[in-house]
Parts: sequence; structure tokens; C-alpha cells
Amino acid sequence: MSTLIIGIVTFFLHALVLKLAVGTMGVPQHKNSYSKAMWLSFGLGVAGLVLGILPFFLSWPLYAVLWFGVIMSSYDLGFTKSVGVATIQLVLKAMVGIVMWIIGWYASIGEAFQMGF
Repeated sequence: MSTLIIGIVTFFLHALVLKLAVGTMGVPQHKNSYSKAMWLSFGLGVAGLVLGILPFFLSWPLYAVLWFGVIMSSYDLGFTKSVGVATIQLVLKAMVGIVMWIIGWYASIGEAFQMGF
């Protein structure tokens, strides 16, 4: 399958996983739309690319602070609920990656996790 198609599907799945993870924290439906999750996924992805040019020991702590700040301000969540969103998002992304590996979208489970799942 084309890398572009896999990248596009991965982007939409990132947004869906974010929406589902935020939904488990009790955020009202009108604050947790799929379009909002898509914009946040896009913005955080671009920020990850920009921060990727920094040394590793600087980029990941900065990205974590940025991610928590964006999630907390966008969904009016506290820090504890944001940690819950992050944890649930990691579990859901792992499950989606395993399913995509089983159906053959990825050649190996390692490739699934390199694409963001």
C-alpha cells in the first residue's frame, strides 16, 4: 500500500483516538468534536516535526509540555485528566497498531509503531 495512503489513514486514526481518549474523561460532546481533534492532531504533528530538529534530550520534554498545555487548554482539563487522556491514547494507539499489523497494513509490528501506532 502506498506510504501516502497509510499516512493519511494514520492521521485520521490519530484524530479518532484523541477524540475517544478525551471522551473517556467526561468532556461534553460539544467540546469534543472530530474536527477539533483533527486540527489538534495536525498542529501537534507539525510541532513534533519542528521540535524534531532539536537534540533528543530537549525535544521530548518540550513536546510533552506542549502536548499537555494544548490538551489542557483545548478541552478545559486538569493535569490529572490530561495524564489520563495520554495513557488511554497510548493504549488505544497500541491496539490500533496491532490490528493494522494483523490485517496486513504493516509488514512488522515495529513498522506499525514507527508510523505512530
